[in-house]
Amino acid sequence: MSNLLLPTLRQPRALSWGWPVKQTPSYSTVIQTPTSRRGEVRISLTPVPVWDFEIDLTYIYGDLNQTNTAIQQFLDFYQRMHGAADDWLFYDPYDNNNAANPSLLGYGDSVTTQFQIGRSLAGAGFEPLQNVIPSVVKIAGVTIPAGPQPSGNQWFCGIENWLAYSQDFSQSDFWSLTQFTDAHASIVAPDGTVSADALTNTGGGAGTNVIIQNFPVPLFSPGDKVTFSVWLKVPSATLGPISIYIINGSTNPQSSITVTTSWQRFSVSTVVLQGSPVTFVQIGTGGMAFPAGQVLHIWGAQLERWASASSYVATTNNAPVFPRGLLTFAIPPASPTAITVGGDYYYRCHFLDDELNDLEQFLWQLWECKSLKFRSLIL
Repeated sequence: MSNLLLPTLRQPRALSWGWPVKQTPSYSTVIQTPTSRRGEVRISLTPVPVWDFEIDLTYIYGDLNQTNTAIQQFLDFYQRMHGAADDWLFYDPYDNNNAANPSLLGYGDSVTTQFQIGRSLAGAGFEPLQNVIPSVVKIAGVTIPAGPQPSGNQWFCGIENWLAYSQDFSQSDFWSLTQFTDAHASIVAPDGTVSADALTNTGGGAGTNVIIQNFPVPLFSPGDKVTFSVWLKVPSATLGPISIYIINGSTNPQSSITVTTSWQRFSVSTVVLQGSPVTFVQIGTGGMAFPAGQVLHIWGAQLERWASASSYVATTNNAPVFPRGLLTFAIPPASPTAITVGGDYYYRCHFLDDELNDLEQFLWQLWECKSLKFRSLIL
Protein backbone atom coordinates (compact mmCIF):
# COMPACT_ATOMS: atom_id res chain seq x y z
CA MET A 1 0.00 0.00 0.00
CA SER A 2 1.58 3.25 -1.18
CA ASN A 3 0.76 6.87 -0.43
CA LEU A 4 2.36 8.11 -3.63
CA LEU A 5 0.20 10.47 -5.70
CA LEU A 6 -0.43 10.04 -9.39
CA PRO A 7 1.71 12.81 -10.98
CA THR A 8 0.01 16.14 -11.55
CA LEU A 9 -2.03 15.94 -14.72
CA ARG A 10 -2.58 19.60 -15.56
CA GLN A 11 0.83 21.17 -15.01
CA PRO A 12 2.07 23.11 -18.09
CA ARG A 13 4.37 21.01 -20.25
CA ALA A 14 3.87 18.05 -17.97
CA LEU A 15 0.96 15.64 -18.23
CA SER A 16 -2.03 17.06 -20.11
CA TRP A 17 -5.40 15.65 -19.06
CA GLY A 18 -7.82 15.59 -21.97
CA TRP A 19 -11.57 15.16 -22.12
CA PRO A 20 -13.77 13.21 -21.76
CA VAL A 21 -13.00 11.82 -18.30
CA LYS A 22 -14.89 8.63 -17.58
CA GLN A 23 -15.79 7.97 -13.95
CA THR A 24 -18.05 4.97 -13.53
CA PRO A 25 -19.52 3.65 -10.24
CA SER A 26 -19.23 -0.12 -10.03
CA TYR A 27 -20.97 -2.67 -7.82
CA SER A 28 -20.74 -6.45 -7.50
CA THR A 29 -23.94 -8.48 -7.26
CA VAL A 30 -24.47 -12.22 -6.81
CA ILE A 31 -27.54 -13.45 -8.71
CA GLN A 32 -29.13 -16.80 -7.91
CA THR A 33 -31.73 -17.90 -10.47
CA PRO A 34 -33.80 -21.05 -9.78
CA THR A 35 -34.53 -23.50 -12.57
CA SER A 36 -38.07 -22.17 -12.77
CA ARG A 37 -36.68 -18.65 -13.12
CA ARG A 38 -39.15 -17.53 -10.46
CA GLY A 39 -38.16 -15.87 -7.21
CA GLU A 40 -34.71 -14.73 -8.32
CA VAL A 41 -32.38 -13.79 -5.43
CA ARG A 42 -29.87 -10.93 -5.72
CA ILE A 43 -27.27 -10.14 -3.08
CA SER A 44 -25.05 -7.07 -3.25
CA LEU A 45 -21.42 -7.66 -2.22
CA THR A 46 -20.52 -3.96 -2.29
CA PRO A 47 -22.49 -1.65 0.02
CA VAL A 48 -20.75 1.36 -1.56
CA PRO A 49 -19.34 1.65 -5.08
CA VAL A 50 -15.81 1.47 -6.31
CA TRP A 51 -15.04 3.84 -9.15
CA ASP A 52 -13.60 2.95 -12.54
CA PHE A 53 -11.62 5.82 -14.07
CA GLU A 54 -10.51 6.25 -17.65
CA ILE A 55 -8.59 9.38 -18.58
CA ASP A 56 -7.00 10.58 -21.78
CA LEU A 57 -3.40 11.79 -21.49
CA THR A 58 -3.27 13.66 -24.76
CA TYR A 59 0.16 15.30 -24.56
CA ILE A 60 3.02 13.96 -22.46
CA TYR A 61 6.19 15.90 -23.16
CA GLY A 62 9.84 14.81 -23.22
CA ASP A 63 11.79 11.68 -23.94
CA LEU A 64 13.35 8.91 -21.90
CA ASN A 65 16.85 10.36 -22.09
CA GLN A 66 15.99 13.74 -20.58
CA THR A 67 16.06 14.09 -16.81
CA ASN A 68 12.74 14.53 -15.01
CA THR A 69 10.59 15.04 -18.09
CA ALA A 70 6.86 14.37 -17.95
CA ILE A 71 7.19 11.02 -19.71
CA GLN A 72 9.95 9.99 -17.27
CA GLN A 73 7.77 10.95 -14.29
CA PHE A 74 4.81 9.06 -15.69
CA LEU A 75 6.73 5.86 -16.48
CA ASP A 76 8.68 6.07 -13.21
CA PHE A 77 5.38 6.15 -11.31
CA TYR A 78 3.98 3.22 -13.30
CA GLN A 79 7.12 1.18 -12.67
CA ARG A 80 7.10 1.96 -8.95
CA MET A 81 3.57 0.57 -8.81
CA HIS A 82 4.74 -2.51 -10.76
CA GLY A 83 1.84 -2.03 -13.14
CA ALA A 84 -1.37 -3.20 -11.50
CA ALA A 85 0.34 -4.68 -8.41
CA ASP A 86 0.46 -1.79 -5.93
CA ASP A 87 -2.08 0.87 -5.02
CA TRP A 88 -1.65 4.64 -4.81
CA LEU A 89 -3.56 7.89 -4.31
CA PHE A 90 -5.41 9.92 -6.92
CA TYR A 91 -6.56 13.51 -6.41
CA ASP A 92 -9.35 14.55 -8.76
CA PRO A 93 -9.57 18.36 -8.83
CA TYR A 94 -13.03 18.19 -10.44
CA ASP A 95 -14.53 15.85 -7.86
CA ASN A 96 -13.56 16.92 -4.38
CA ASN A 97 -15.05 17.89 -1.07
CA ASN A 98 -13.66 21.38 -0.49
CA ALA A 99 -14.19 23.64 2.48
CA ALA A 100 -16.85 25.65 0.65
CA ASN A 101 -18.96 22.55 0.09
CA PRO A 102 -18.87 20.46 3.29
CA SER A 103 -20.61 17.11 3.52
CA LEU A 104 -22.96 15.98 6.26
CA LEU A 105 -21.42 13.06 8.18
CA GLY A 106 -24.22 12.43 10.62
CA TYR A 107 -25.63 13.63 13.91
CA GLY A 108 -24.24 13.62 17.42
CA ASP A 109 -25.78 11.48 20.14
CA SER A 110 -23.82 12.83 23.15
CA VAL A 111 -21.93 9.50 23.31
CA THR A 112 -20.16 8.80 20.01
CA THR A 113 -16.78 10.47 19.42
CA GLN A 114 -15.75 8.83 16.12
CA PHE A 115 -17.40 9.37 12.76
CA GLN A 116 -16.49 8.08 9.31
CA ILE A 117 -15.85 10.92 6.86
CA GLY A 118 -17.74 10.63 3.61
CA ARG A 119 -19.73 12.58 1.11
CA SER A 120 -23.47 12.89 1.19
CA LEU A 121 -25.36 12.28 -2.02
CA ALA A 122 -28.94 13.26 -2.79
CA GLY A 123 -31.34 11.53 -0.45
CA ALA A 124 -29.85 8.96 1.91
CA GLY A 125 -26.73 8.17 -0.14
CA PHE A 126 -23.44 8.29 1.77
CA GLU A 127 -20.06 7.26 0.37
CA PRO A 128 -17.18 6.72 2.87
CA LEU A 129 -13.92 8.53 2.13
CA GLN A 130 -10.80 6.91 3.56
CA ASN A 131 -7.96 9.24 2.58
CA VAL A 132 -8.91 12.71 3.77
CA ILE A 133 -7.20 15.94 4.81
CA PRO A 134 -10.02 17.86 6.59
CA SER A 135 -9.83 21.65 6.59
CA VAL A 136 -13.18 22.63 8.12
CA VAL A 137 -15.12 20.61 10.70
CA LYS A 138 -18.37 21.99 12.11
CA ILE A 139 -20.86 20.89 14.75
CA ALA A 140 -24.25 22.61 14.46
CA GLY A 141 -22.63 25.17 12.15
CA VAL A 142 -19.88 26.06 14.65
CA THR A 143 -16.30 25.48 13.52
CA ILE A 144 -14.36 23.06 15.73
CA PRO A 145 -10.57 23.59 15.79
CA ALA A 146 -8.14 20.87 14.81
CA GLY A 147 -6.31 19.25 17.71
CA PRO A 148 -4.34 19.46 19.76
CA GLN A 149 -5.89 22.30 21.76
CA PRO A 150 -5.33 22.94 25.50
CA SER A 151 -9.08 22.82 26.23
CA GLY A 152 -12.48 22.44 24.66
CA ASN A 153 -13.59 20.22 21.83
CA GLN A 154 -11.13 19.40 19.06
CA TRP A 155 -10.77 16.84 16.31
CA PHE A 156 -8.10 14.50 14.94
CA CYS A 157 -7.97 12.77 11.55
CA GLY A 158 -4.42 12.00 10.42
CA ILE A 159 -3.02 9.96 7.55
CA GLU A 160 -1.14 7.33 9.57
CA ASN A 161 1.46 6.77 12.29
CA TRP A 162 4.18 4.12 12.06
CA LEU A 163 5.71 4.82 15.49
CA ALA A 164 4.71 2.63 18.42
CA TYR A 165 3.79 4.23 21.76
CA SER A 166 3.65 7.75 20.38
CA GLN A 167 2.93 9.19 23.85
CA ASP A 168 4.85 6.77 26.08
CA PHE A 169 8.62 7.09 25.82
CA SER A 170 9.13 4.83 28.83
CA GLN A 171 8.44 1.77 26.63
CA SER A 172 12.01 0.49 26.40
CA ASP A 173 11.12 -2.23 23.89
CA PHE A 174 10.36 0.54 21.40
CA TRP A 175 12.06 3.76 22.56
CA SER A 176 15.77 3.93 23.34
CA LEU A 177 16.67 6.75 25.76
CA THR A 178 20.37 7.58 26.15
CA GLN A 179 21.16 9.38 29.42
CA PHE A 180 17.55 10.22 30.19
CA THR A 181 15.12 9.21 32.90
CA ASP A 182 11.44 9.33 31.98
CA ALA A 183 8.53 10.48 34.14
CA HIS A 184 5.70 9.11 32.01
CA ALA A 185 2.36 10.92 31.73
CA SER A 186 3.36 13.58 34.25
CA ILE A 187 2.93 16.73 32.15
CA VAL A 188 -0.10 18.45 30.63
CA ALA A 189 0.07 17.69 26.90
CA PRO A 190 -0.89 20.00 24.01
CA ASP A 191 -4.39 18.46 23.97
CA GLY A 192 -5.01 19.36 27.63
CA THR A 193 -4.63 15.81 28.98
CA VAL A 194 -1.92 14.74 31.42
CA SER A 195 -0.24 12.43 28.93
CA ALA A 196 3.12 14.02 28.09
CA ASP A 197 6.45 12.70 29.36
CA ALA A 198 9.21 14.59 31.19
CA LEU A 199 12.71 13.42 30.24
CA THR A 200 15.54 14.46 32.56
CA ASN A 201 19.18 14.50 31.47
CA THR A 202 21.26 12.18 33.66
CA GLY A 203 24.57 12.82 31.89
CA GLY A 204 25.96 15.48 29.62
CA GLY A 205 28.21 16.15 26.70
CA ALA A 206 27.60 16.64 23.03
CA GLY A 207 25.82 13.82 21.26
CA THR A 208 25.08 11.84 24.41
CA ASN A 209 21.38 12.69 24.87
CA VAL A 210 19.31 10.95 22.21
CA ILE A 211 15.80 9.50 21.87
CA ILE A 212 15.47 6.82 19.20
CA GLN A 213 12.91 4.40 17.80
CA ASN A 214 14.46 1.72 15.59
CA PHE A 215 12.75 -0.33 12.92
CA PRO A 216 13.85 -4.01 12.73
CA VAL A 217 12.74 -4.07 9.09
CA PRO A 218 13.52 -0.95 7.02
CA LEU A 219 10.35 0.97 6.30
CA PHE A 220 8.93 2.43 3.10
CA SER A 221 9.82 2.27 -0.57
CA PRO A 222 12.00 4.47 -2.80
CA GLY A 223 10.11 7.61 -3.77
CA ASP A 224 7.93 7.68 -0.64
CA LYS A 225 7.64 11.12 0.95
CA VAL A 226 8.10 10.70 4.71
CA THR A 227 7.63 13.11 7.62
CA PHE A 228 8.66 12.69 11.26
CA SER A 229 7.08 15.08 13.78
CA VAL A 230 6.95 15.52 17.55
CA TRP A 231 5.78 18.09 20.12
CA LEU A 232 8.47 19.44 22.47
CA LYS A 233 8.89 22.08 25.16
CA VAL A 234 11.02 22.83 28.21
CA PRO A 235 9.87 24.01 31.67
CA SER A 236 12.06 27.14 31.60
CA ALA A 237 14.42 29.16 29.41
CA THR A 238 15.19 27.60 26.01
CA LEU A 239 17.06 24.57 24.73
CA GLY A 240 18.89 24.48 21.45
CA PRO A 241 19.89 24.05 18.90
CA ILE A 242 19.06 20.36 18.95
CA SER A 243 18.05 18.25 15.98
CA ILE A 244 15.43 15.77 14.92
CA TYR A 245 16.42 13.20 12.30
CA ILE A 246 15.11 10.63 9.88
CA ILE A 247 18.00 8.16 9.63
CA ASN A 248 18.40 6.47 6.25
CA GLY A 249 22.11 5.60 6.30
CA SER A 250 23.12 8.21 3.72
CA THR A 251 21.66 11.73 3.76
CA ASN A 252 20.09 11.44 7.26
CA PRO A 253 17.89 14.55 6.85
CA GLN A 254 17.56 16.65 9.96
CA SER A 255 15.92 19.79 11.26
CA SER A 256 17.78 22.03 13.71
CA ILE A 257 15.36 23.39 16.31
CA THR A 258 15.22 25.53 19.44
CA VAL A 259 12.79 24.37 22.12
CA THR A 260 10.94 26.99 24.19
CA THR A 261 8.51 26.92 27.12
CA SER A 262 5.53 26.64 24.75
CA TRP A 263 4.49 23.43 23.04
CA GLN A 264 5.60 23.38 19.42
CA ARG A 265 5.33 20.70 16.79
CA PHE A 266 8.64 20.17 15.04
CA SER A 267 9.03 18.13 11.87
CA VAL A 268 11.49 16.94 9.26
CA SER A 269 10.61 15.51 5.85
CA THR A 270 12.46 13.55 3.18
CA VAL A 271 12.01 11.42 0.08
CA VAL A 272 13.15 7.81 0.50
CA LEU A 273 16.11 7.10 -1.79
CA GLN A 274 16.95 3.90 -3.60
CA GLY A 275 19.25 1.87 -1.35
CA SER A 276 18.68 4.16 1.66
CA PRO A 277 15.64 2.88 3.60
CA VAL A 278 14.46 4.55 6.79
CA THR A 279 15.95 2.58 9.71
CA PHE A 280 15.14 4.81 12.72
CA VAL A 281 14.07 8.28 13.86
CA GLN A 282 15.99 10.28 16.41
CA ILE A 283 15.68 13.33 18.62
CA GLY A 284 19.21 14.25 19.60
CA THR A 285 21.62 16.93 20.65
CA GLY A 286 23.11 17.61 17.23
CA GLY A 287 26.47 18.46 18.79
CA MET A 288 24.98 20.62 21.57
CA ALA A 289 25.42 19.38 25.14
CA PHE A 290 22.30 19.20 27.31
CA PRO A 291 22.87 21.08 30.56
CA ALA A 292 23.08 18.86 33.65
CA GLY A 293 19.57 18.12 34.92
CA GLN A 294 17.91 19.58 31.80
CA VAL A 295 14.27 18.52 31.48
CA LEU A 296 12.61 18.01 28.10
CA HIS A 297 8.83 17.62 27.77
CA ILE A 298 7.79 15.41 24.86
CA TRP A 299 4.51 14.21 23.33
CA GLY A 300 2.95 12.95 20.14
CA ALA A 301 5.70 11.43 17.98
CA GLN A 302 4.51 10.56 14.47
CA LEU A 303 6.06 9.06 11.33
CA GLU A 304 3.95 9.07 8.17
CA ARG A 305 4.18 8.77 4.41
CA TRP A 306 3.17 12.32 3.60
CA ALA A 307 4.97 15.46 2.44
CA SER A 308 4.19 17.32 5.69
CA ALA A 309 2.87 16.55 9.16
CA SER A 310 -0.83 15.70 9.08
CA SER A 311 -3.26 15.54 11.98
CA TYR A 312 -1.92 13.57 14.94
CA VAL A 313 -2.64 9.83 15.24
CA ALA A 314 -2.06 8.34 18.71
CA THR A 315 -0.60 4.82 18.98
CA THR A 316 0.30 2.25 21.61
CA ASN A 317 1.57 -1.21 20.63
CA ASN A 318 -0.77 -1.23 17.63
CA ALA A 319 1.45 0.69 15.17
CA PRO A 320 1.14 1.31 12.34
CA VAL A 321 -2.28 2.93 12.71
CA PHE A 322 -4.31 4.02 9.68
CA PRO A 323 -7.45 6.04 10.63
CA ARG A 324 -8.84 5.66 7.06
CA GLY A 325 -10.96 8.79 7.26
CA LEU A 326 -12.14 8.25 10.83
CA LEU A 327 -12.76 11.62 12.50
CA THR A 328 -12.28 11.62 16.29
CA PHE A 329 -13.60 14.31 18.64
CA ALA A 330 -12.33 14.97 22.16
CA ILE A 331 -15.91 15.59 23.34
CA PRO A 332 -18.93 13.73 21.91
CA PRO A 333 -21.11 16.04 19.79
CA ALA A 334 -24.43 16.72 21.51
CA SER A 335 -27.64 15.13 20.31
CA PRO A 336 -28.94 15.78 17.66
CA THR A 337 -26.39 18.28 16.28
CA ALA A 338 -25.31 18.00 12.64
CA ILE A 339 -21.65 17.27 11.85
CA THR A 340 -20.19 18.53 8.57
CA VAL A 341 -16.67 18.25 7.12
CA GLY A 342 -14.92 19.90 4.19
CA GLY A 343 -11.43 19.27 2.88
CA ASP A 344 -9.42 17.36 0.32
CA TYR A 345 -9.86 13.67 -0.29
CA TYR A 346 -7.94 11.14 -2.34
CA TYR A 347 -9.10 7.98 -4.06
CA ARG A 348 -6.94 4.94 -3.32
CA CYS A 349 -6.51 3.29 -6.72
CA HIS A 350 -4.64 0.70 -8.71
CA PHE A 351 -4.03 0.42 -12.44
CA LEU A 352 -6.24 -2.10 -14.19
CA ASP A 353 -3.54 -3.29 -16.58
CA ASP A 354 0.04 -4.52 -16.38
CA GLU A 355 0.63 -3.08 -19.85
CA LEU A 356 0.34 0.45 -21.22
CA ASN A 357 -0.95 -0.63 -24.60
CA ASP A 358 -2.15 2.84 -25.57
CA LEU A 359 1.12 4.66 -24.85
CA GLU A 360 2.78 5.90 -28.02
CA GLN A 361 5.16 8.61 -29.20
CA PHE A 362 3.30 10.27 -32.08
CA LEU A 363 5.83 13.09 -32.60
CA TRP A 364 9.33 13.76 -31.34
CA GLN A 365 9.10 14.33 -27.55
CA LEU A 366 5.29 14.12 -27.72
CA TRP A 367 3.57 11.09 -26.23
CA GLU A 368 -0.02 10.15 -25.61
CA CYS A 369 -1.89 7.54 -23.64
CA LYS A 370 -5.46 7.64 -24.88
CA SER A 371 -6.89 5.32 -22.27
CA LEU A 372 -5.28 5.19 -18.83
CA LYS A 373 -7.55 2.97 -16.72
CA PHE A 374 -7.56 2.58 -12.94
CA ARG A 375 -10.01 1.63 -10.20
CA SER A 376 -10.58 2.87 -6.66
CA LEU A 377 -10.27 0.62 -3.61
CA ILE A 378 -12.07 0.43 -0.30
CA LEU A 379 -9.86 -0.99 2.47
